[in-house]
Amino acid sequence: MKKVRFNREQSFETVKKLVCENLVSFGIEAEEAAAEFDIMIEFLTGLRRSQIMLGANVELSEEQLVQLDSFVDKREQRIPIQYILEETYFMGLRLKVRQGVFIPRPDTETLVEVSLAKLKQLYGHEKIWMLEIGSGSGAIPVSLLKNLPNLRAVSLDVNKLALALSRENAVLHEVDWRLELVHESEWWKIGRKFQALITNPPYIPRHQQATLQPEVGLHEPELALFGTDDDGLGFYRQICTHAEDVVMAGGLIAVEVGDDQGEPVRELFCNAGFAAVQTHKDLNGIVRVVSALIATRE
Repeated sequence: MKKVRFNREQSFETVKKLVCENLVSFGIEAEEAAAEFDIMIEFLTGLRRSQIMLGANVELSEEQLVQLDSFVDKREQRIPIQYILEETYFMGLRLKVRQGVFIPRPDTETLVEVSLAKLKQLYGHEKIWMLEIGSGSGAIPVSLLKNLPNLRAVSLDVNKLALALSRENAVLHEVDWRLELVHESEWWKIGRKFQALITNPPYIPRHQQATLQPEVGLHEPELALFGTDDDGLGFYRQICTHAEDVVMAGGLIAVEVGDDQGEPVRELFCNAGFAAVQTHKDLNGIVRVVSALIATRE
């Protein structure tokens, strides 16, 4: 019979100490373990993380302690906390998350913020049609639609689970009527043109697979992780070849890139003849986004 880790006789601080010690013993960094404990308690109690961190009087029921124990068991298997709780937060929005669909990262908020600023600058209050490639959980289109009432979006994915989850999140945030979801891999054959192409494509080089954290390498869908070509930049080369098939002259291209990929992607875009090519750094000072415009032909 499995030993129960937690009981109601233990203080909240003791429970926290035990959870964090267990998580660290699984190979999770101490700072991350403490943050995950707060996330678990927030999920179980409905308290805000700030309240938990400031020492709110938290009393966990027997049922909540059993749930907490199951969360720790799953983290021992290095299942991501987002898959365990089936939710995450992105751009301040609560999003549903499920195993088999890529988990949105805070880094990708940089792509959304850059895209918002560029779209407002280029189009103001005009009606905008955007193409997004790789819908995943719907984090990018849903957050953009939530912030831009004049935006309409078409989002593609090869993963039907991702499309279904994107639909759920769009409904959750009441933007589903402005989002069209399409099951498609050859995005350049969509047969229409947009004012913007925005994507966080798979870009990890396959040779880096062994270096990934178990949460990523063992549990997230490979199609959403690994870029084509030896350097992982195959998707960006596709954009250079086909962007003019789907983006109007003067329209925006904004892509997320991996660490150390900013300059190579900037060069690809410049060599493809795109205009106003720029790089944008995330909160850690790493180039995370490359943006450009489709050149207007004389």
